[in-house]
Amino acid sequence: MKKNSNTTYSLLTLFIFTLLIWSCKGGNEEESQTFLKNVKELERTLADSISKDTKAIKVIGYNTYKAQTEDEFTKIKELAETTKNTATRQYYFASDGSFYRVYFPIADAIIKYEQRNIPTDENGILVSLSPIADLTLIELAGKYVRITEEEKKEKKERPIQFLRTTVPVEKKSGSSIHNDTKICVFSLGERKLGDEIAWQ
Repeated sequence: MKKNSNTTYSLLTLFIFTLLIWSCKGGNEEESQTFLKNVKELERTLADSISKDTKAIKVIGYNTYKAQTEDEFTKIKELAETTKNTATRQYYFASDGSFYRVYFPIADAIIKYEQRNIPTDENGILVSLSPIADLTLIELAGKYVRITEEEKKEKKERPIQFLRTTVPVEKKSGSSIHNDTKICVFSLGERKLGDEIAWQ
């Protein structure tokens, strides 16, 4: 009888543990299909604001801001109520205030593709004289450094600041929008609340 009782207790414990794991996974907003759908809509909206040209390849980046304290949870919820999307900034706020993302064009960048360095223009459009067959292979390699107006008048070349490590293009689960609508998205990491976006 005692053995059966122990077995029942073990099975019940295993069931509860499995249920907890399942509920945690189900609650991860960044992995939900609704989240991916909303993010794709944000990316498409931002890409359309960069250019309506269906042949142009638009390059987008985002930073993620995660709450570390109760005050930051509250702050993110407040930001969600007051922050407005613009032509060059699109925001996604988690419903529970745990994180938010800022999406923006990656302008004046260097994109690596098959050993070639390809620039983006001031709007975030990839400027390539030859076609790019596979957008899933591109990587963010660096950016042009800003120069002064005087240096522009002197027609000085803009120096390139290469990243220590290239950033691969993001690949989404499900049907990819990259090849269909010419949108390339790069995750530029996490930032602390109050920090500027990584690409200025």
